[in-house]
Amino acid sequence: MFNYDERSWTAGVGVKADVSGIPLRVDYAIEPFGLFGNVHYISVGFAY
Repeated sequence: MFNYDERSWTAGVGVKADVSGIPLRVDYAIEPFGLFGNVHYISVGFAY
């Protein structure tokens, strides 16, 4: 792939819980990305 020289380490955390009987997942990660500074990743998932 291209532009991997901008990437470095990545750290993240995730939480999975039931909210009113609905499984909910929230994930967060941060990665230093050279020219762009720190890049933050957030994802939210649920099931029914």
